[in-house]
Amino acid sequence: MEVDNYNQPVNPSKSLIQSQSTFRSLIKNQKGSILIILGVLFLVTVIGVVGYLLATKSNLLPTKLSNKSIPSNFDTTSSQPTASSLDKGTLFDKLTANTWCNKDDISGKSMLAPTAKNYAFTKNGTYKWSHFSDYPEGSGQGNWNFEASGSDSGVIFLSSGDAWGFVIKSDRISLAGERLGKCEAITDSGNTYTADNLPRVNTSDLFNKLTAKKWKKTNDLDLFRLPTEIEFLKDGKYVANFNNGECSQAGLWSLREGQTHREEPVKDCDFRSKGENYSINSEVKLDGDLLVFESSLYAPTEYPSEQGLIWSDLRYSNKIVMKIKYKRPIKSGVSNVFDIELTNVSKENAVLKSLSISQTPYKRTNDGFTTDGEVKVLATENFQNIDLTSGQSRELTKNITFTGSGESELKINVNFEGKTQPYNGYESYVLKL
Repeated sequence: MEVDNYNQPVNPSKSLIQSQSTFRSLIKNQKGSILIILGVLFLVTVIGVVGYLLATKSNLLPTKLSNKSIPSNFDTTSSQPTASSLDKGTLFDKLTANTWCNKDDISGKSMLAPTAKNYAFTKNGTYKWSHFSDYPEGSGQGNWNFEASGSDSGVIFLSSGDAWGFVIKSDRISLAGERLGKCEAITDSGNTYTADNLPRVNTSDLFNKLTAKKWKKTNDLDLFRLPTEIEFLKDGKYVANFNNGECSQAGLWSLREGQTHREEPVKDCDFRSKGENYSINSEVKLDGDLLVFESSLYAPTEYPSEQGLIWSDLRYSNKIVMKIKYKRPIKSGVSNVFDIELTNVSKENAVLKSLSISQTPYKRTNDGFTTDGEVKVLATENFQNIDLTSGQSRELTKNITFTGSGESELKINVNFEGKTQPYNGYESYVLKL
């Protein structure tokens, strides 16, 4: 029977006594063998010493790297650079190899003075961009840094506070809503950096707040085109759910001069896209803990689901902001209390005239929606020329009962006068009952 001696306990003292006894016997009975053993030991020692010296000289001995000696782009769990560091290095070389412009897109166009767009990101950590037609339309310059989100995509951080999502495909780049191609090679940019040691660029407070949490829509309106929930990721991508989770999609997003640029991939979550890729630009701002995004209101996901909240600037009037609180969900034939607040956000006085809320049946077409039925006025208010000073609000409550089923238009009109002219401020929503 084979015995596994490797796992048997060993008595060190007993082992030593046995070894000494055996050695004495060897000396007594086999003196000649001693000379042979000593010769072998001597030869092994000489070979070991020579091998050590040779290995040390040629740096072949394995060494344990300390944290200080490991390159920052080196994965300590592997002997190879990480995939993300490889992606970032490749993207850095692509971004800085040449300028990016739209000359091929506007070449030969018959339009008068098309806008020429030029962008440059250099290895010295600076950037410059310009839009020019028959006059300067815009420009910017400063420092830049970036993060990779994949082998061909990432986000560029600018010292202006902007964050531009991008994807490079062959000789083309999609950058913050722009479609650009390769232009002039960048041959000398002075002192250069690598992808891993570009000077740090701090992200803006708005970017940090947008990416700090997930956002959900605060009302049940326009679900055919606006995300029910959206998450802005720090790597320049977003994930959005539509129609309360019936459809989801992901794409690029950017923050540029106070606006978000959201790339719509080829997917039918947004009814307007019709299966085509396009970009949506929208002013974005924070109202306390709430987010105004694509002309609608979003709140952190912990916001009470039963609390509906509508926000509108009345089609960019820049005078009156409207907020309406109601109980979710809106149901056909069930009375709902609308708590309405109208605030003068301009620097001059505004005179409130009237308010009306109406419902009209909708019919969906290939081009969107069209009204298909009688307009039903649900509530009205005569303000009798209430004068609102800057920052002042007017509050009122209306009981609203919607009827019918399917999709209909919810339209809210607010008539008021500014210092120089009257306004018919309004907002139109798609409501599905």
